[in-house]
Amino acid sequence: MGGYVMDSTPGLYENVMVFDFKSLYPSIIRTFNIDPLTQTRDPAVGDGVRAPNGACFRRDVPGILPALLTQLAASGRRRAQRLRRESQRIKILMNSFYGVLGASASRLFSPEVANAVTSFGQFLIRYAAEHAQQRGYRVLYGDTDSLFVQARERDPAAALRAAETLRADIGRAVGDRIRDEFGCDSVLELEFEKLYRRFFLPEVRGGKVGSKKRYAGLVVTNGEETIEFVGLEAVRRDWSEVSKRFQRELLQRVFHDEPVDGFIRAFVASLRRGRVPTTSSCTRRRCARTWLRTPRPRPPHVRAARKQTGSGGASSRTS
Repeated sequence: MGGYVMDSTPGLYENVMVFDFKSLYPSIIRTFNIDPLTQTRDPAVGDGVRAPNGACFRRDVPGILPALLTQLAASGRRRAQRLRRESQRIKILMNSFYGVLGASASRLFSPEVANAVTSFGQFLIRYAAEHAQQRGYRVLYGDTDSLFVQARERDPAAALRAAETLRADIGRAVGDRIRDEFGCDSVLELEFEKLYRRFFLPEVRGGKVGSKKRYAGLVVTNGEETIEFVGLEAVRRDWSEVSKRFQRELLQRVFHDEPVDGFIRAFVASLRRGRVPTTSSCTRRRCARTWLRTPRPRPPHVRAARKQTGSGGASSRTS
């Protein structure tokens, strides 16, 4: 069981607020005392807590992992004031605590315990999204520990103020739900991460549903604009430089409500006339296995390499 990825609502939007649960999985472990040593088969033992996946954990016995994470969290807060890099190391270490539960090579490997963490994560992000919708907000997308919510305000300054109010409201609602349903004190922290002035969620190719883990957004920081790409061709290594440039320039115009028809025609005409350098119109892929052993159907870069060099040979970099 993995993180919850919500179906996105494709389209072009203004003033999209991004909220993020800080260190979600470590916070879940601390909140619900999740540990291989606190797991019990009888929820009546030790005032147990039942996770959405059915696993139960005692609350009367302190878990080792929750205790260590509490110490690391306190250390990370102290060091964040002095050394940001050191604080980042602690954050990565805290996130690894979930990893050891799901890694078969780990002595703490326990699929049921690991799935308890992710099932709580799915439960919480769903509840946070439902609460935002009950407050009249439109939730456009959600991914593991993040929510993308469209602001009702057109003015960016007003949207920022509304984001802080909504953040506190969702945080209180999540804490109350955990206390009422599970009898635990929540240590989860919901942060307001950023405001996208313009935000684009694409459709899947050949369909009308929204794509997952793929979006772009315009951020303004201290008067400077930046377009952030996630999962789109502009930041993928398996796409050519010319396609990346096209997407960046196209979205730059779209986000500023500039006409795009003339730009697209001129760009395509330039390509057809050979005005684009060959190096920028090529993609490079490495053949990880010998071509003859590559199973069918062979991927495009392997088929291209075989056409260039014959029927086989050692692995090499191909264009």
